[in-house]
Amino acid sequence: AHGHWRGRRWWSLRAPARYADEALAGRSTTSGEELPDDETRRTERLMLGLRLTAGVDRADVEPLDEAVVDGLALAGLLEAGSRLRLTPAGRPLAGAVILRLLS
Repeated sequence: AHGHWRGRRWWSLRAPARYADEALAGRSTTSGEELPDDETRRTERLMLGLRLTAGVDRADVEPLDEAVVDGLALAGLLEAGSRLRLTPAGRPLAGAVILRLLS
């Protein structure tokens, strides 16, 4: 399991038996944690948001290279306004579009 609170993320032990042993002993079941920086959060927001039908609010993923955004829009892969949205042609190429936006 994974958790998220106030910008901090953590994940639990994967092995159910070990998780149970630690929990029953009153010890932490957390396996690891991180505090993502702004760039990591922006990248994840773009990667996940573009996979949504509604897309992602452009202001939440700036800065972006305008020439790249315009090129993807001209290629018919991306709708670029106040929200960025993959077109039907862009959806099968989501990974490539996202990589291009992040480069």
